[in-house]
Amino acid sequence: MKTIKDVALKAGVSPALVSRVLNNKPGVSTLAREKIQTAINELNYYPNQNARALNKGNLSAIGVILPNIITPYFSSIVSGIENVTSNNEVQIVLNSSSFDQDKELAALNTLIQQRYQSVILFSTSISDQRIVEYTDKVPGLVIFDRKIKEIEQRCIWLDDQVAAQLMVDELVKFQHQHIAILDLPHSLLHSSRRFSYFKQILKARGIKLSAGLIEQTDGTIQGGQDAIYNLLASGQKFTAVICFNDAIAYGAINFLQKQGISIPQEVSVIGFNDSTYSKMTVPNFHTIHTPIKKMAERATQLAIDLAKKPDLSIDKNDNIFTPHLVKNHSMAIVRPDAEIKPEFYGAIKEYQPRHIDNDNDNDKV
Repeated sequence: MKTIKDVALKAGVSPALVSRVLNNKPGVSTLAREKIQTAINELNYYPNQNARALNKGNLSAIGVILPNIITPYFSSIVSGIENVTSNNEVQIVLNSSSFDQDKELAALNTLIQQRYQSVILFSTSISDQRIVEYTDKVPGLVIFDRKIKEIEQRCIWLDDQVAAQLMVDELVKFQHQHIAILDLPHSLLHSSRRFSYFKQILKARGIKLSAGLIEQTDGTIQGGQDAIYNLLASGQKFTAVICFNDAIAYGAINFLQKQGISIPQEVSVIGFNDSTYSKMTVPNFHTIHTPIKKMAERATQLAIDLAKKPDLSIDKNDNIFTPHLVKNHSMAIVRPDAEIKPEFYGAIKEYQPRHIDNDNDNDKV
């Protein structure tokens, strides 16, 4: 972590002069001020906020950085945050990073410069090590939907291993062996983590995951449709589809049914997040319920409490949340003759899937 001395050395001035600039005191020449500001920018230096939190920091507002703010999933997070802030007379400053690391860092650095003491960060790409470094700059920094070992006490996360077990065991119960996975880009850290759990559990259950049955999507309805097109066009057999979110599942079911493929008689489908999408298909589809509002409420209260008392004693068991399976009507036992017939492949020849654009974040997660 950079210090005032590092800035002073870089700028060729005394630490006392750097301190005067940081505290916006007079008696510093324009040239010296410019040199110090340049050094601060180049070193990515920020004053230690812990020492100033109680008398100079911004405790009346909480900064929130989310990958997206318009989908049902992220709207639920915002709703959970509001449940707590409204009772604490704290304002929300909302930032959308569009799943972009540079935007995440820019938003975080801006909040630090403005001396926010409470920040909820849902990062899909910033490294664990870098996030740990930021905890020295924001006493009330809380990490959402991610577990970082060094700072578990300020992380709120879903038990993805339990979620993967629930999904796989449900498919095993219905005798599925040929399982396709429609996942999200592995550049998104939570997606990579979730995918690793699926691989482990499928292997533990004796199910071989074929590389040809893994389709990476952009997390949208259209992405689900495109992924199913690619699977059908490949000619590989599958009787069930695991989707990394409900938007993907909705698109997958929509496309399968347009090809005359019955759900769940010929293909079973399971989604993730228990969003409104799971109730918009016929039949409604199985999904994993994530207690997203409760997670957001816990994250918000923790951020506010840490800002007021950085050495707060925290039980990390309060920060992990358990999902559960929502059973609807998209799952069935594999029939002995269950196999997508060759004529279905011919029916999709005119369909043109999109090139996956990872900047389209409207339905991710």
